[in-house]
Amino acid sequence: GAGALIYLMSLSLPLALSTMVSCGALSAVMYFHSR
Repeated sequence: GAGALIYLMSLSLPLALSTMVSCGALSAVMYFHSR
């Protein structure tokens, strides 16, 4: 029901945030190494 959907959203939000943070850090490292 709605509780499972809210639970899934609360699980996937930190996962999406950490994925974006790690992608940003990786691209920053690549950018600094390519100079």
